[in-house]
Amino acid sequence: MEVHSGWKNRSGEECDRKHHPGREAFESELSSSSMTSECQKARGCIGDQRIAVIDTPGLFDTNFTEEEIIKRIKGCISLSSPGPHAFVICLQIGRFTKEEKDTVQLIQDTFGEEAAKYTIVLFTHGDKLKKHTIESFIKTNKDLSEFVQMCHNRYHVFNNETEDETQVVELLSKMRQMIDRNGGSFYTHEMFKSAEEAIEKKKQQLLKESEEKRKKEQEQLQAEHAKELARYKENERKIREQYEAQIREQQRRDALENQRRRELEQQLAQYARNQQMYQEQQRILNEQAAAQRRDEERRREERAALEGNRRSNWKNS
Repeated sequence: MEVHSGWKNRSGEECDRKHHPGREAFESELSSSSMTSECQKARGCIGDQRIAVIDTPGLFDTNFTEEEIIKRIKGCISLSSPGPHAFVICLQIGRFTKEEKDTVQLIQDTFGEEAAKYTIVLFTHGDKLKKHTIESFIKTNKDLSEFVQMCHNRYHVFNNETEDETQVVELLSKMRQMIDRNGGSFYTHEMFKSAEEAIEKKKQQLLKESEEKRKKEQEQLQAEHAKELARYKENERKIREQYEAQIREQQRRDALENQRRRELEQQLAQYARNQQMYQEQQRILNEQAAAQRRDEERRREERAALEGNRRSNWKNS
């Protein structure tokens, strides 16, 4: 029986390795980093069952990026030929954190949906359940419950306060039932390749959708820019028309003012001419009156002279 053992991080790793077949191959001292940084394979026997366990690094190892860990996990597949009969996903009893949720999603994305048929969830630190059951713990978290259901409700609990080997025997029994249900088949390289192809297809689809979204956003921006430019030009046209209308109105007012000024100037010129004519007429009238007075004076003088002559003639006669 070939088993892939997936550890999330240091939590619970030390205890579970006490029950690990070929545990000598994995023993290491505690440190601030995850214990296993490389995939390792060990073989051993439990009862009459020969098993080979491939130990994978913590998916959130403190020394490596997620991309590096995924690369290492993929490398573990090459240690299992023709493929593992079971995946054991170890989770610690406690709050199902975002990190663990991301780990679960990472496993699903890396190995594909087919891996669920070969997966069993191992809960460590079962002693923390105290009076609660593992079923009640699973039901308290929707994400965890969905993950366990995806694994066909296959799970097992290790109590860290005991080294009872029956815990391992029971785990192997559940794995054997799973293997029998799968017809003795194993998770093949073809399945893993299909999962990789699905991941790549999903990436390409996401890239395509991202590009389409980017193009759509760019088109929307261009459309908004065109609308804004049209609004700007329309406002510019209105302002220009208003300005031109103001200029035309001012020109009309200036023309009227000029016309009124010319008319006034014409009236003033006419008035000046009339005044000049009046003064000329007055001068002529004055001259005529003066001439008349002189004629009258001359006639009076002539009449007086005649009168004087008559009187003189009368006396002489």
